[in-house]
Amino acid sequence: NDLGGKSFALFNNSTDIKELYVKLGVTLDEINGNEGAGRKARLPLPATFVVGKDGRVVWEFVDLDYTKRAEPADILVGC
Repeated sequence: NDLGGKSFALFNNSTDIKELYVKLGVTLDEINGNEGAGRKARLPLPATFVVGKDGRVVWEFVDLDYTKRAEPADILVGC
């Protein structure tokens, strides 16, 4: 979560979702390295990046709505 936190690409789970993860035996804070008193069971937003041969990002998709994903056709057009 360090990179996601530096790029603002993290979201906080609702209390209901946190409780569901706990019931399933998943401790997001430990898995993702969320430390300290401000633990929030944060997860990174899904993101897609296409990096050119020169190392520059030539196409990207990030949406604050974590349920949205890049469409494969859009990724191919972005290349």
